[in-house]
Amino acid sequence: LFWMLVAAMVMLAAAFVLLPALRTPRADSTDPTRLNAAVIRQQLQELERDLADGRLSQADYESAKADLERELVYATDGLPNPATGSGTAGRSHWLVAGAALTVPALALVLYHQLGASRIIPLLQAETQQTSSSATQASGGLPSVEEMVARLEEKLRANPDNAEGWVMLGRSYTVMNRYAEAAQAYEKANTLLEGRNADVLAAYAEALSLAQQGQTSDQIRQLTQKALALDPTQPRALWLKGFDAFQQGDYSTAVEFWELLAAQVDPNSEDHANLQQAIQIAKAKISGGQVPTASAQATAAEREQPAAAANARLSVLVDLSDKLRAQVEGDETVFIFARAAQGPRMPLAIVRKRVSDLPATIVLDDSMAMTPQMRLSAFDRVRIEARVSKSGTARPQSGDLEGEAGPVAPTRTDPVPLTIDRVVP
Repeated sequence: LFWMLVAAMVMLAAAFVLLPALRTPRADSTDPTRLNAAVIRQQLQELERDLADGRLSQADYESAKADLERELVYATDGLPNPATGSGTAGRSHWLVAGAALTVPALALVLYHQLGASRIIPLLQAETQQTSSSATQASGGLPSVEEMVARLEEKLRANPDNAEGWVMLGRSYTVMNRYAEAAQAYEKANTLLEGRNADVLAAYAEALSLAQQGQTSDQIRQLTQKALALDPTQPRALWLKGFDAFQQGDYSTAVEFWELLAAQVDPNSEDHANLQQAIQIAKAKISGGQVPTASAQATAAEREQPAAAANARLSVLVDLSDKLRAQVEGDETVFIFARAAQGPRMPLAIVRKRVSDLPATIVLDDSMAMTPQMRLSAFDRVRIEARVSKSGTARPQSGDLEGEAGPVAPTRTDPVPLTIDRVVP
Protein backbone atom coordinates (compact mmCIF):
# COMPACT_ATOMS: atom_id res chain seq x y z
CA LEU A 1 0.00 0.00 0.00
CA PHE A 2 2.83 2.38 0.86
CA TRP A 3 4.52 1.95 -2.51
CA MET A 4 1.22 2.31 -4.29
CA LEU A 5 0.84 5.64 -2.49
CA VAL A 6 4.31 6.61 -3.60
CA ALA A 7 3.64 5.54 -7.19
CA ALA A 8 0.46 7.62 -7.26
CA MET A 9 2.27 10.61 -5.81
CA VAL A 10 5.15 10.37 -8.21
CA MET A 11 2.81 10.20 -11.18
CA LEU A 12 0.78 13.12 -9.87
CA ALA A 13 3.80 15.20 -8.86
CA ALA A 14 4.65 15.60 -12.53
CA ALA A 15 1.18 16.99 -13.17
CA PHE A 16 1.45 19.53 -10.36
CA VAL A 17 3.25 22.15 -12.43
CA LEU A 18 0.95 21.58 -15.35
CA LEU A 19 -1.97 23.57 -13.93
CA PRO A 20 -1.98 26.77 -15.96
CA ALA A 21 -0.61 29.79 -14.20
CA LEU A 22 -1.96 32.48 -16.50
CA ARG A 23 -5.41 32.89 -18.04
CA THR A 24 -4.47 35.14 -20.95
CA PRO A 25 -2.55 33.46 -23.81
CA ARG A 26 0.66 35.06 -24.97
CA ALA A 27 2.26 34.88 -28.35
CA ASP A 28 5.78 34.06 -27.15
CA SER A 29 7.34 30.82 -25.94
CA THR A 30 6.77 31.59 -22.28
CA ASP A 31 3.01 31.51 -22.79
CA PRO A 32 1.72 29.22 -20.02
CA THR A 33 -0.61 27.40 -22.39
CA ARG A 34 2.31 26.34 -24.59
CA LEU A 35 4.47 25.50 -21.60
CA ASN A 36 1.77 23.40 -19.96
CA ALA A 37 0.87 21.61 -23.19
CA ALA A 38 4.54 20.87 -23.95
CA VAL A 39 5.07 19.25 -20.57
CA ILE A 40 1.87 17.21 -20.74
CA ARG A 41 2.66 15.92 -24.23
CA GLN A 42 6.08 14.86 -22.98
CA GLN A 43 4.43 12.97 -20.13
CA LEU A 44 2.13 11.22 -22.60
CA GLN A 45 5.18 10.12 -24.58
CA GLU A 46 6.79 8.82 -21.42
CA LEU A 47 3.66 6.81 -20.61
CA GLU A 48 3.76 5.26 -24.07
CA ARG A 49 7.41 4.30 -23.58
CA ASP A 50 6.66 2.75 -20.19
CA LEU A 51 3.79 0.74 -21.70
CA ALA A 52 5.94 -0.43 -24.61
CA ASP A 53 8.76 -1.43 -22.25
CA GLY A 54 6.41 -3.37 -20.01
CA ARG A 55 6.94 -1.02 -17.08
CA LEU A 56 3.26 -0.08 -16.99
CA SER A 57 0.18 -2.28 -17.21
CA GLN A 58 -2.44 -1.51 -19.84
CA ALA A 59 -4.98 -0.56 -17.16
CA ASP A 60 -2.56 1.80 -15.42
CA TYR A 61 -1.56 3.26 -18.77
CA GLU A 62 -5.17 3.98 -19.77
CA SER A 63 -5.94 5.58 -16.41
CA ALA A 64 -2.84 7.79 -16.40
CA LYS A 65 -3.33 8.67 -20.06
CA ALA A 66 -6.91 9.78 -19.43
CA ASP A 67 -5.75 12.00 -16.57
CA LEU A 68 -3.05 13.62 -18.67
CA GLU A 69 -5.35 14.12 -21.65
CA ARG A 70 -7.81 15.84 -19.34
CA GLU A 71 -5.01 18.09 -18.10
CA LEU A 72 -4.09 18.80 -21.72
CA VAL A 73 -7.63 19.98 -22.41
CA TYR A 74 -7.45 22.23 -19.38
CA ALA A 75 -4.04 23.54 -20.38
CA THR A 76 -5.06 24.43 -23.90
CA ASP A 77 -8.51 25.76 -23.00
CA GLY A 78 -7.29 27.88 -20.08
CA LEU A 79 -8.10 27.81 -16.38
CA PRO A 80 -8.61 30.49 -13.73
CA ASN A 81 -5.53 32.47 -12.82
CA PRO A 82 -3.79 30.74 -9.86
CA ALA A 83 -2.72 34.06 -8.40
CA THR A 84 -6.31 35.28 -8.15
CA GLY A 85 -8.52 32.22 -8.66
CA SER A 86 -10.30 30.09 -6.13
CA GLY A 87 -8.11 27.01 -6.38
CA THR A 88 -11.08 24.69 -6.93
CA ALA A 89 -9.14 22.37 -9.20
CA GLY A 90 -6.54 21.86 -6.52
CA ARG A 91 -9.20 20.80 -4.03
CA SER A 92 -10.67 18.22 -6.32
CA HIS A 93 -7.26 16.63 -6.78
CA TRP A 94 -5.45 17.22 -3.48
CA LEU A 95 -2.58 14.92 -4.39
CA VAL A 96 -1.94 16.93 -7.53
CA ALA A 97 -1.94 20.11 -5.49
CA GLY A 98 0.40 18.76 -2.85
CA ALA A 99 2.21 15.85 -4.44
CA ALA A 100 5.66 17.39 -4.57
CA LEU A 101 5.59 17.82 -0.80
CA THR A 102 3.64 14.67 -0.04
CA VAL A 103 6.22 12.32 -1.55
CA PRO A 104 8.90 13.08 1.05
CA ALA A 105 6.48 14.19 3.76
CA LEU A 106 4.26 11.13 4.04
CA ALA A 107 7.33 8.94 3.60
CA LEU A 108 8.73 10.60 6.71
CA VAL A 109 5.45 10.20 8.59
CA LEU A 110 5.39 6.47 7.88
CA TYR A 111 9.17 6.03 8.03
CA HIS A 112 9.46 4.65 11.54
CA GLN A 113 6.08 2.96 11.45
CA LEU A 114 6.51 0.95 8.25
CA GLY A 115 10.26 0.39 8.41
CA ALA A 116 10.77 1.58 4.82
CA SER A 117 13.86 3.70 5.35
CA ARG A 118 15.65 2.15 2.42
CA ILE A 119 13.18 3.49 -0.12
CA ILE A 120 13.22 7.18 0.80
CA PRO A 121 16.25 7.95 -1.41
CA LEU A 122 14.47 6.05 -4.18
CA LEU A 123 11.32 8.15 -3.72
CA GLN A 124 13.36 11.31 -4.06
CA ALA A 125 15.06 9.86 -7.13
CA GLU A 126 11.69 9.04 -8.69
CA THR A 127 10.57 12.63 -8.18
CA GLN A 128 13.78 13.91 -9.73
CA GLN A 129 13.24 11.66 -12.75
CA THR A 130 9.70 12.96 -13.13
CA SER A 131 10.93 16.52 -13.20
CA SER A 132 13.81 15.82 -15.55
CA SER A 133 11.49 14.09 -18.00
CA ALA A 134 9.60 17.35 -18.25
CA THR A 135 12.62 19.26 -19.51
CA GLN A 136 12.21 18.26 -23.15
CA ALA A 137 9.21 19.54 -25.07
CA SER A 138 7.59 17.93 -28.07
CA GLY A 139 6.09 19.10 -31.31
CA GLY A 140 8.93 21.45 -32.21
CA LEU A 141 8.38 23.70 -29.16
CA PRO A 142 11.29 24.93 -27.05
CA SER A 143 12.19 22.72 -24.10
CA VAL A 144 10.61 23.43 -20.75
CA GLU A 145 13.97 24.58 -19.42
CA GLU A 146 14.21 27.07 -22.28
CA MET A 147 10.71 28.33 -21.58
CA VAL A 148 11.52 28.72 -17.89
CA ALA A 149 14.71 30.60 -18.77
CA ARG A 150 12.71 32.99 -20.92
CA LEU A 151 10.17 33.46 -18.15
CA GLU A 152 13.03 34.32 -15.82
CA GLU A 153 14.18 36.90 -18.36
CA LYS A 154 10.73 38.45 -18.56
CA LEU A 155 10.46 38.64 -14.79
CA ARG A 156 13.79 40.40 -14.57
CA ALA A 157 12.38 42.98 -16.97
CA ASN A 158 8.96 43.05 -15.25
CA PRO A 159 9.42 42.00 -11.61
CA ASP A 160 5.94 43.19 -10.60
CA ASN A 161 4.19 40.33 -12.45
CA ALA A 162 2.78 38.23 -9.60
CA GLU A 163 1.29 35.68 -12.00
CA GLY A 164 4.68 35.12 -13.58
CA TRP A 165 6.32 34.51 -10.19
CA VAL A 166 3.63 31.93 -9.36
CA MET A 167 4.27 30.10 -12.61
CA LEU A 168 8.02 30.25 -12.05
CA GLY A 169 7.61 28.87 -8.54
CA ARG A 170 5.61 25.94 -9.86
CA SER A 171 8.17 25.27 -12.56
CA TYR A 172 11.05 25.37 -10.08
CA THR A 173 9.18 22.98 -7.79
CA VAL A 174 8.70 20.33 -10.45
CA MET A 175 12.37 20.76 -11.41
CA ASN A 176 13.35 20.14 -7.76
CA ARG A 177 14.80 23.64 -7.43
CA TYR A 178 12.99 24.11 -4.16
CA ALA A 179 14.98 27.01 -2.68
CA GLU A 180 14.43 28.98 -5.89
CA ALA A 181 10.75 28.00 -5.87
CA ALA A 182 10.46 29.42 -2.37
CA GLN A 183 12.06 32.68 -3.52
CA ALA A 184 9.67 32.92 -6.46
CA TYR A 185 6.64 32.32 -4.24
CA GLU A 186 7.96 34.84 -1.74
CA LYS A 187 8.00 37.49 -4.47
CA ALA A 188 4.49 36.53 -5.60
CA ASN A 189 3.24 36.58 -2.02
CA THR A 190 4.71 40.04 -1.45
CA LEU A 191 3.11 41.38 -4.63
CA LEU A 192 -0.24 39.85 -3.62
CA GLU A 193 0.15 41.33 -0.12
CA GLY A 194 -0.22 37.92 1.52
CA ARG A 195 -3.87 37.67 0.56
CA ASN A 196 -3.85 34.52 -1.58
CA ALA A 197 -4.17 31.21 0.29
CA ASP A 198 -2.88 29.09 -2.59
CA VAL A 199 0.28 31.14 -2.94
CA LEU A 200 0.88 31.17 0.83
CA ALA A 201 0.52 27.38 0.96
CA ALA A 202 2.76 26.89 -2.06
CA TYR A 203 5.38 29.14 -0.47
CA ALA A 204 5.24 27.09 2.76
CA GLU A 205 5.47 23.87 0.79
CA ALA A 206 8.53 25.01 -1.16
CA LEU A 207 10.27 26.05 2.06
CA SER A 208 9.55 22.64 3.58
CA LEU A 209 10.89 20.86 0.50
CA ALA A 210 14.01 23.01 0.56
CA GLN A 211 14.49 21.97 4.19
CA GLN A 212 14.13 18.24 3.48
CA GLY A 213 10.60 18.06 4.87
CA GLN A 214 11.39 19.87 8.11
CA THR A 215 9.07 22.51 9.51
CA SER A 216 9.95 25.92 10.89
CA ASP A 217 8.24 28.90 12.48
CA GLN A 218 8.07 30.60 9.09
CA ILE A 219 6.38 27.59 7.50
CA ARG A 220 3.91 27.40 10.39
CA GLN A 221 3.05 31.08 10.03
CA LEU A 222 2.51 30.80 6.27
CA THR A 223 0.36 27.70 6.72
CA GLN A 224 -1.73 29.39 9.39
CA LYS A 225 -2.27 32.46 7.20
CA ALA A 226 -3.31 30.25 4.28
CA LEU A 227 -5.87 28.43 6.44
CA ALA A 228 -7.17 31.71 7.82
CA LEU A 229 -7.93 32.78 4.26
CA ASP A 230 -9.14 29.36 3.09
CA PRO A 231 -9.78 26.67 5.75
CA THR A 232 -9.99 24.00 3.02
CA GLN A 233 -6.66 24.71 1.28
CA PRO A 234 -5.27 21.19 0.60
CA ARG A 235 -1.54 21.89 0.89
CA ALA A 236 -2.05 23.87 4.06
CA LEU A 237 -4.17 21.12 5.62
CA TRP A 238 -1.49 18.57 4.88
CA LEU A 239 1.31 20.79 6.20
CA LYS A 240 -0.62 21.62 9.37
CA GLY A 241 -1.28 17.94 10.07
CA PHE A 242 2.26 16.91 9.26
CA ASP A 243 3.74 19.57 11.53
CA ALA A 244 1.42 18.44 14.35
CA PHE A 245 2.49 14.83 13.82
CA GLN A 246 6.15 15.80 14.02
CA GLN A 247 5.45 17.66 17.26
CA GLY A 248 3.68 14.65 18.77
CA ASP A 249 0.29 16.37 18.63
CA TYR A 250 -1.44 13.42 17.00
CA SER A 251 -4.98 14.63 17.71
CA THR A 252 -4.35 17.79 15.69
CA ALA A 253 -2.75 15.75 12.92
CA VAL A 254 -5.88 13.61 12.72
CA GLU A 255 -8.11 16.69 12.77
CA PHE A 256 -6.46 18.34 9.78
CA TRP A 257 -5.90 15.16 7.79
CA GLU A 258 -9.56 14.23 8.22
CA LEU A 259 -10.51 17.65 6.85
CA LEU A 260 -8.27 16.90 3.90
CA ALA A 261 -9.72 13.40 3.47
CA ALA A 262 -13.20 14.92 3.27
CA GLN A 263 -12.15 16.54 -0.02
CA VAL A 264 -11.06 13.22 -1.56
CA ASP A 265 -13.27 10.63 -3.25
CA PRO A 266 -13.93 8.08 -0.47
CA ASN A 267 -13.68 5.25 -3.01
CA SER A 268 -10.27 6.33 -4.27
CA GLU A 269 -6.85 4.91 -3.48
CA ASP A 270 -5.81 8.40 -2.41
CA HIS A 271 -8.42 8.35 0.32
CA ALA A 272 -7.32 4.92 1.50
CA ASN A 273 -3.70 6.01 1.69
CA LEU A 274 -4.55 9.14 3.65
CA GLN A 275 -6.65 7.03 6.00
CA GLN A 276 -3.59 4.88 6.64
CA ALA A 277 -1.68 7.93 7.88
CA ILE A 278 -4.69 8.92 10.00
CA GLN A 279 -4.84 5.46 11.56
CA ILE A 280 -1.15 5.66 12.46
CA ALA A 281 -1.78 8.96 14.23
CA LYS A 282 -4.81 7.52 16.02
CA ALA A 283 -2.79 4.54 17.17
CA LYS A 284 -0.29 6.99 18.65
CA ILE A 285 -3.10 8.74 20.51
CA SER A 286 -4.40 5.51 22.04
CA GLY A 287 -0.94 4.28 22.84
CA GLY A 288 -1.50 1.25 20.67
CA GLN A 289 1.30 -0.49 18.87
CA VAL A 290 1.54 0.43 15.21
CA PRO A 291 2.81 -2.65 13.34
CA THR A 292 6.20 -2.17 11.74
CA ALA A 293 6.95 -3.42 8.26
CA SER A 294 8.94 -6.32 9.68
CA ALA A 295 6.07 -7.32 11.97
CA GLN A 296 3.61 -7.13 9.10
CA ALA A 297 5.97 -9.18 6.96
CA THR A 298 6.17 -11.84 9.67
CA ALA A 299 2.39 -12.06 9.78
CA ALA A 300 2.18 -12.19 6.01
CA GLU A 301 4.73 -14.99 5.89
CA ARG A 302 2.33 -17.19 7.84
CA GLU A 303 -0.08 -16.89 4.95
CA GLN A 304 2.51 -17.86 2.33
CA PRO A 305 3.23 -21.44 1.28
CA ALA A 306 6.24 -22.95 3.03
CA ALA A 307 8.17 -23.11 -0.24
CA ALA A 308 7.89 -19.35 -0.61
CA ALA A 309 10.17 -18.87 2.39
CA ASN A 310 13.06 -19.92 0.13
CA ALA A 311 12.64 -16.91 -2.18
CA ARG A 312 16.18 -15.57 -2.56
CA LEU A 313 17.96 -14.62 -5.75
CA SER A 314 21.67 -14.24 -6.29
CA VAL A 315 22.46 -11.96 -9.23
CA LEU A 316 25.83 -11.53 -10.93
CA VAL A 317 25.79 -8.00 -12.35
CA ASP A 318 28.36 -6.74 -14.82
CA LEU A 319 28.80 -3.97 -17.35
CA SER A 320 29.56 -4.85 -20.95
CA ASP A 321 33.03 -3.93 -22.20
CA LYS A 322 31.59 -1.83 -25.01
CA LEU A 323 29.91 0.50 -22.51
CA ARG A 324 32.74 0.92 -20.00
CA ALA A 325 34.12 3.88 -21.89
CA GLN A 326 30.86 5.71 -21.23
CA VAL A 327 31.15 5.67 -17.43
CA GLU A 328 33.48 7.21 -14.90
CA GLY A 329 32.93 4.77 -12.04
CA ASP A 330 31.02 6.82 -9.50
CA GLU A 331 27.62 6.51 -11.19
CA THR A 332 24.79 4.88 -9.25
CA VAL A 333 23.64 1.39 -10.24
CA PHE A 334 20.13 0.25 -9.28
CA ILE A 335 19.51 -3.51 -9.28
CA PHE A 336 15.94 -4.57 -8.59
CA ALA A 337 13.37 -7.30 -9.11
CA ARG A 338 9.85 -6.81 -10.44
CA ALA A 339 6.99 -9.21 -10.93
CA ALA A 340 7.06 -10.63 -14.46
CA GLN A 341 3.32 -10.04 -14.59
CA GLY A 342 1.82 -7.54 -12.19
CA PRO A 343 2.50 -4.19 -10.51
CA ARG A 344 5.61 -2.20 -11.36
CA MET A 345 6.60 -1.81 -7.73
CA PRO A 346 10.08 -3.23 -7.05
CA LEU A 347 9.98 -6.35 -4.92
CA ALA A 348 13.58 -5.90 -3.77
CA ILE A 349 16.27 -3.38 -4.63
CA VAL A 350 20.02 -2.95 -4.15
CA ARG A 351 22.07 0.14 -4.88
CA LYS A 352 25.72 -0.03 -6.00
CA ARG A 353 28.34 2.05 -7.83
CA VAL A 354 29.75 1.29 -11.26
CA SER A 355 33.15 0.89 -9.62
CA ASP A 356 31.71 -2.09 -7.69
CA LEU A 357 31.02 -4.06 -10.87
CA PRO A 358 31.19 -6.93 -11.51
CA ALA A 359 29.36 -7.76 -8.30
CA THR A 360 27.21 -10.54 -6.94
CA ILE A 361 24.22 -9.22 -5.02
CA VAL A 362 21.36 -10.91 -3.21
CA LEU A 363 17.68 -10.01 -3.50
CA ASP A 364 15.29 -11.48 -0.93
CA ASP A 365 12.12 -10.83 1.05
CA SER A 366 13.93 -8.79 3.70
CA MET A 367 14.17 -6.01 1.09
CA ALA A 368 10.43 -5.88 0.46
CA MET A 369 8.82 -2.46 0.43
CA THR A 370 5.53 -3.84 1.78
CA PRO A 371 4.57 -7.26 3.15
CA GLN A 372 2.37 -7.95 0.13
CA MET A 373 4.92 -7.03 -2.53
CA ARG A 374 7.70 -9.55 -1.95
CA LEU A 375 9.68 -11.94 -4.11
CA SER A 376 7.93 -14.90 -2.53
CA ALA A 377 4.53 -13.54 -3.56
CA PHE A 378 5.21 -14.17 -7.27
CA ASP A 379 6.05 -17.23 -9.33
CA ARG A 380 8.22 -15.41 -11.87
CA VAL A 381 10.21 -12.20 -11.64
CA ARG A 382 12.43 -10.08 -13.86
CA ILE A 383 15.74 -8.64 -12.71
CA GLU A 384 16.77 -5.23 -14.01
CA ALA A 385 19.90 -3.16 -13.55
CA ARG A 386 20.39 0.46 -14.52
CA VAL A 387 23.39 2.75 -14.46
CA SER A 388 21.91 6.16 -13.71
CA LYS A 389 24.02 9.08 -14.91
CA SER A 390 22.00 11.49 -12.75
CA GLY A 391 21.36 9.24 -9.75
CA THR A 392 17.64 8.91 -10.48
CA ALA A 393 15.89 5.56 -10.23
CA ARG A 394 13.82 5.75 -13.40
CA PRO A 395 15.38 5.57 -16.85
CA GLN A 396 16.56 8.66 -18.65
CA SER A 397 18.07 9.05 -22.07
CA GLY A 398 21.75 8.14 -21.86
CA ASP A 399 21.41 5.76 -18.91
CA LEU A 400 22.72 2.23 -19.31
CA GLU A 401 20.56 -0.79 -18.55
CA GLY A 402 20.17 -4.53 -18.78
CA GLU A 403 17.75 -7.20 -17.64
CA ALA A 404 17.39 -10.92 -17.06
CA GLY A 405 14.52 -13.33 -16.68
CA PRO A 406 11.80 -14.10 -16.08
CA VAL A 407 13.17 -16.47 -13.42
CA ALA A 408 11.72 -18.25 -10.42
CA PRO A 409 12.41 -16.42 -7.14
CA THR A 410 13.56 -19.73 -5.65
CA ARG A 411 16.32 -20.23 -8.24
CA THR A 412 19.50 -21.37 -6.52
CA ASP A 413 22.21 -20.66 -9.10
CA PRO A 414 23.27 -17.03 -9.75
CA VAL A 415 21.35 -15.10 -12.39
CA PRO A 416 23.76 -13.49 -14.87
CA LEU A 417 22.79 -9.94 -15.79
CA THR A 418 24.80 -7.75 -18.15
CA ILE A 419 24.19 -4.04 -18.54
CA ASP A 420 24.55 -3.85 -22.29
CA ARG A 421 22.39 -1.14 -23.81
CA VAL A 422 21.88 2.60 -23.74
CA VAL A 423 18.48 4.08 -22.96
CA PRO A 424 17.48 6.02 -26.10
